[in-house]
Amino acid sequence: KLQPNTSVVHIRKEGDSMPNPVSLSKQDRISFSKIREVEDLPDLIEIQRKSYRDFLQRDVPPDERKNIGLQSVLREVFPITDFAEASSIDFIGYTLGEPKYDIEECQARGFSYAVPLKITFQLRHQNKEEQGPSEILESEVYMGEIPLMTEQGTFIINGSERVIVNQLHRSPSATFKEDTHSGGHKLLKAAIIPYRGAWIEFEFDIKDLIYVRLDRKKKMFATVLLRALGWETDEDILRLYVEETEEVSVGASLIGRISIGTLIDRETGEILYESCSEFSETDLEVLSQSGITSVEVLTPYDSEATRFLRNTIEKDRQSAPYTEGDIKDQALVEIFRKIQPGDPPTIESAKNRFEKLFFDPLRYDLADVGRYKLNQKFNHIASYYSGLGKIGEPLPTDLKNNEGEVLALAGQEITEGLQQAAKEILPNEPYLRKEDITATLKHLLDVQNGVATLDDIDHLGNRRVRAVGELLMNQVRVGMLRVARATREKITVKQSKE
Repeated sequence: KLQPNTSVVHIRKEGDSMPNPVSLSKQDRISFSKIREVEDLPDLIEIQRKSYRDFLQRDVPPDERKNIGLQSVLREVFPITDFAEASSIDFIGYTLGEPKYDIEECQARGFSYAVPLKITFQLRHQNKEEQGPSEILESEVYMGEIPLMTEQGTFIINGSERVIVNQLHRSPSATFKEDTHSGGHKLLKAAIIPYRGAWIEFEFDIKDLIYVRLDRKKKMFATVLLRALGWETDEDILRLYVEETEEVSVGASLIGRISIGTLIDRETGEILYESCSEFSETDLEVLSQSGITSVEVLTPYDSEATRFLRNTIEKDRQSAPYTEGDIKDQALVEIFRKIQPGDPPTIESAKNRFEKLFFDPLRYDLADVGRYKLNQKFNHIASYYSGLGKIGEPLPTDLKNNEGEVLALAGQEITEGLQQAAKEILPNEPYLRKEDITATLKHLLDVQNGVATLDDIDHLGNRRVRAVGELLMNQVRVGMLRVARATREKITVKQSKE
């Protein structure tokens, strides 16, 4: 035991660490670690605060708000139009008031730290029987309260401090993986995963055929989807995935080669050979008698690279003989049967269902991150770039390059130079294009042929963080769509009574 007035002396050995002051939050602490702090700990809650600031845009005037967060959701849902298209409710802007109590008082009295949300709507009513200007009413509607975030990144709900945790989810993109069949075979799969909407999944089977599943429904041949997108004939589909062709004269060099187009007898008009036909010695005499001197065929490399696609084309042709002129409509009806097997298919209902499922911005969204990931993965594929239109037609929108510089204004006449420039511009639309689907199948074929590699779905590069603002956007969107549905029905009922 120590005697009174005895002092304790600490003898520091060589190598011992000296205490270092470390600043953590609002308290200063002493660290006895041997390694000194090189840099202060960053503000980890700033991600939450910035995300919620962008969601509310509370300090930004209504006319200057960006199309993000709450503003983006309201712009997306509105205008609401009745079924007769006589009345519509449009969104003008929203205002956020001041909190009634401060944070300490809310915690003490069991209140929520929130501000009132008021939205300005504009109602337009056009009486079709009376000619003249439509009736316009504008009003501010109280929609409820929205909680405010504290400086600590928390919310005060009924006096209790709550927090919304960031989520780590699979990033919207196109993924390529390998599954094992029950027989032990390795089969490739590809999926276009949107931020919101139905999945498109391509897969190989053990018979070297390519199938597609739409919205997790029954599988069908991948060529059926391509025909529904506008590439109707076998030749159109094949040219999508062929780099170059050769013109070979009818002779011994034609044996074993694959035709890319349909060969027709010039005198009778009879179809001699379909696309993807392989020529043998007996076929040379038939071609000579028909007056055909040369045939456009695939190169040996493309013949091998597209063998799975050619197998699928032939099987699709055998299982569903298509009638010339309406191949696209037949493919759409076949897709409708797979998606909604209980409903009677019509061409009109099949078109509407297909468009709403994949090409309606309200139902299908890749988000900016999804488009970025697709651009990074498919920028080397020629079919990924969309054209402008025919030469001589006016531009529908401004043409911008990858840096955002305007190359041509809307309304300007399309020239050959503009068409060539458009083939090098990456798309920036957050919705699905038909070129995205063809590029996904092209990349899947490249993986099968050993040109491209598979994805690691567990890699953090294929995942992303959803912060509080993005999570709340999804919840507000669900609520506002319910409001829009109920409002549309009430407007229709009120008009029918009148």
